[in-house]
Parts: sequence; structure tokens; C-alpha cells
Amino acid sequence: MFAELNRYTKESLTAKLKNITDVAETASETGQGAASAESRIRRSTEAGDKARVAFLKTLFVGRNVFSLFPSENTVYVDTQEQATEVINALQGIGYKNIHTYVPKVCDGNGGSKNDPENNLAVQFSAKEEMIIGDCAKGMIKLFAHLVDEYKDLVVHTYCYIGDYQLTFRDKDAAYALVDTVNKYLGEVAQLAKEHGKKGFPTHDCYVEKKSLDLFVANIKLKHA
Repeated sequence: MFAELNRYTKESLTAKLKNITDVAETASETGQGAASAESRIRRSTEAGDKARVAFLKTLFVGRNVFSLFPSENTVYVDTQEQATEVINALQGIGYKNIHTYVPKVCDGNGGSKNDPENNLAVQFSAKEEMIIGDCAKGMIKLFAHLVDEYKDLVVHTYCYIGDYQLTFRDKDAAYALVDTVNKYLGEVAQLAKEHGKKGFPTHDCYVEKKSLDLFVANIKLKHA
């Protein structure tokens, strides 16, 4: 169905979208004359966004799309079957960080309502991790022997100062990892107590449903 999309990989599509953005933004700067810096940036950004959307619509056979960055984009569909087709196509070219959600729009009263024009949205991102600082790297290393069994099923990793989040499309895998970590930390805490060790961090591990098809295994450590 998505023959043009299949010509790319995740990496080459991201590079293509970045190039399209650069070309469009450069072209938009021509003829802006004495426009303010703010106006130039706004017009340049809009030109890049429109160029990416136009290109992505050709890849997804005219479906509505939204492009936040070259690395993060959204395709709108009418049914779950169509969403599955899009997801399968994206996975086929190397994307892992994909999720489905019900898009919202403003209801005019300060709240939101379901988008009347788009039933479902499939967001896909080329970025699969956000690991901030050396403490985060140490925390990931601490749990590596537990996470390794599930690493092929993780679609996104976030870690920052005691907050470790592993996102799965597989609900059972997310719960299994949390059970494993809870058991491990419970055993370590008990050993620390038996040996009179104080200041052992408390922990909170649980699964959170992030969207229609993503589940986040949260591992949170807090030092006493």
C-alpha cells in the first residue's frame, strides 16, 4: 500500500525530511527584505513544516499528516485497521517508537473534544531514547541485567536522576519487567536491612498506560 514509503529506512527518511526542511526554509528567506527576525523565523519554520507535510502526504497516499520535526511525525487514519497498516509499514522500515491515540481539538470552552475530522492518529518518532546525565547512565547500568531480557521489546527509554522509564508496545512485557524489578529491589532492601545498612533508597515500580497501545514500565528510586 505504501510503496513510496518502502523506498526508505528510518534513518534515510529522517535525513530526507531534514533536507526538505532546510531547502524550504532557505528558499523562504528570499524576498523577506527588512522583515523582523521574529517574522523571518516564523515564516521559515512554516515553510519547512509545509514542505514536510506535502512530502509525507505522498508517502501515505494522501492521508492527513502533521509534522512537528523531521524526526517526529503523525499520520491520521479513520479506523484501527488503517492504523495497523500504517504501523506495520513503519515498523517495516525500522521505526520502533510508534503509538496510536485519539486526537483532540479545542471545544471552544477552554476544554477539548475528539477531533471530528480524524478518528485516530499514529505518531512515529525516530528517537528511541533520552538519557540525561551520568547518574542516569549509572542507573541504567544498575538494572541492565534485568532489562536485557526485554530490551528488544523496548521502543523508547527515558532516564533522569532516579526516574527510569521503559516504553513497550507489549503490555505483558512491561508488567513482567516491573514484577522482576520489584522482586529484585525487595530482596536487595531486605539484605541491606539484615546487614544494618541504612540509607537504602526506596523504590516505586509500576506500569502506566501511555496511549492506546503503549505501556510504560516506571522504575523510580528515591534516596532516604
